[in-house]
Amino acid sequence: MASIQSKSYTIRLRSEAFLKAVRLAGYPSDYGLARAMGVNRSTVTRVMSGSLQPGPSFIGGALIALRPMEFNDLFEIVQIFAEDDISSMVVVTSAGCADRFGSW
Repeated sequence: MASIQSKSYTIRLRSEAFLKAVRLAGYPSDYGLARAMGVNRSTVTRVMSGSLQPGPSFIGGALIALRPMEFNDLFEIVQIFAEDDISSMVVVTSAGCADRFGSW
């Protein structure tokens, strides 16, 4: 019997693009950025380090604080293949293409 794999997705920060947008926007510190985004400084630090996935408050705050950047400029949607293994994902781009990567 073939196993059925359900699809699960998450949102991942495009770290390099995010850091570039932060620099261009002129935020001198994580604290200033967090304040403009309406989130805790620790949330900014943890999302930027990859230890926390960006949630709705982070995403919304980033889009407001880093205007005119758009969602696809700062974030990407990735498919998780194994429920317990976020190291095996596929990046789903707006063009409908996907790239597999091992870890991030």
